[in-house]
Amino acid sequence: MFAIFSCDEMTLYVLPTLCSNARSFILGHYSLLNDKFDKNLIQLAKQYDGIFRLHLMLNEPHLIITDPQLVQKILTSYDFQGVANLRAISYDLFGSGLVCAQGNNHKRQRKLMNPLFTFANVKEMIPTFIQGGHQLKDHWINLIGDKKEERISITSLISQVTLDIIGLIGFNYEFNSLKVKSELAKAYEIMNSYNTSPLFGVLIDFFPFVRKLPFDYNIRYNNSLKIASKISENLVIEHKNNPIKGKDLLSLLVETNEVTPDHEKLTHDELVSQAFPDQNHQPTLDEIDQLKYLECIFKETVRIIPPSQVIHRITTKDEVLNDYIVPKGTRLQISINSIHHDPLIWGENVEEFVPSRWLDSELKITNYKFLPFGAGYKLCIGWRVASLEFKSLLIVLIRNLKFNVVEEFAFKKKPIGMARPVPGIDLWISKFE
Repeated sequence: MFAIFSCDEMTLYVLPTLCSNARSFILGHYSLLNDKFDKNLIQLAKQYDGIFRLHLMLNEPHLIITDPQLVQKILTSYDFQGVANLRAISYDLFGSGLVCAQGNNHKRQRKLMNPLFTFANVKEMIPTFIQGGHQLKDHWINLIGDKKEERISITSLISQVTLDIIGLIGFNYEFNSLKVKSELAKAYEIMNSYNTSPLFGVLIDFFPFVRKLPFDYNIRYNNSLKIASKISENLVIEHKNNPIKGKDLLSLLVETNEVTPDHEKLTHDELVSQAFPDQNHQPTLDEIDQLKYLECIFKETVRIIPPSQVIHRITTKDEVLNDYIVPKGTRLQISINSIHHDPLIWGENVEEFVPSRWLDSELKITNYKFLPFGAGYKLCIGWRVASLEFKSLLIVLIRNLKFNVVEEFAFKKKPIGMARPVPGIDLWISKFE
């Protein structure tokens, strides 16, 4: 066993295409990886045994983790926690809620919220998902009008209907974003649409105050945060003061919180932070579950482009990872994208969209090889909701509309943050005759 940072020239940790003098004191290896960062990580992951090192902003060393056994060790232990600077950025978006909570605070919030996502409660959401699908379908049909087909930019419209669904299942609130873009819908669009280089993302990571500088986008972004926070605050107060108990998640959460022992209750700020997640046949949960190929399409979609590409952690004490001693305070990045594109796990056709791979009995996939919603104690609490919403919307849309690609239309994946197509996706959409 030896210290992981004892020698710059240890074969395991030398980037194969970069020599040591190619590393900048300020940018580390970032200047050479830059916008091809995720693709290069995939290539590097193929060449190393589940763990390698690179240097980023201010030449700080990071360990990139792609070994599923190491992933399991890291994600199931509270000894590996979120990165402070990244948590500061996330706190702007998610407040003191479950996403940013750590240690015992996370355990307390998770314990209180788990019952809200039971099978029975999630089952109650399906009619709302289907309703959202029909609203989106009707909106697109109106855009097509009397024409044979219409070219439609679908990305923002899908985001709007998703926000409408979250409003109903989350806190029984009608945003009606598809009809009239609400103040909150506009705020979310600004917060989610920012497209910048990975380098700028790392700069914000190290220097969060950059987000506060009076640039035009920063002003709009921070104003959007204030709008979202204000609406969340009002919704929580309304639900606390409303004696009628609904079936939306916020009503259930407030009701549960009222009977929870004081030392386990969510604070008001924590509650506010949770408020943000034939052709007309109304399928039941059992019917949706029987559509096995639809489940394969969902899984393959989030394998190819996972919602988040990286899970960030930091060691809170000296650790041993694959026989290497890793000092306390070391930054770790679990590269979800690299794991999801590892041919040793998924086969040589790993880069192809092949939903039928999920029907292969020989494919042995654990929770630490397939990580679209994380894993371990911080597994996304709403992953079942996301899955059912995806499938419910798709059921309605493909039963009522036909879709074709727009030739020569190109888009890129947003390089940092949540996966999103830039500038969006256009499709030719037509009605069934």
